[in-house]
Amino acid sequence: MMRFLVPCDGSAQSLRALKHVVRLAERREPPQIHLLHVREPVDAWQVRGFLHEDEVTRIQRHWFSLIPVYKTLKYM
Repeated sequence: MMRFLVPCDGSAQSLRALKHVVRLAERREPPQIHLLHVREPVDAWQVRGFLHEDEVTRIQRHWFSLIPVYKTLKYM
């Protein structure tokens, strides 16, 4: 069984990498695809000076950047 670890950060490059893995998977047996959601933490003092701690936490947990990933995997 093929196994893939695909980093996803919502960028066009990470979505392109995921689509490449999906194309590879279509040619072989069903693979295991593990997604690693990577984002830069919001810890710059310039940002924290304007946001409350709960707002920073909400931004860091924001999942909307992964919607294209879910749509790509839905049709596998």
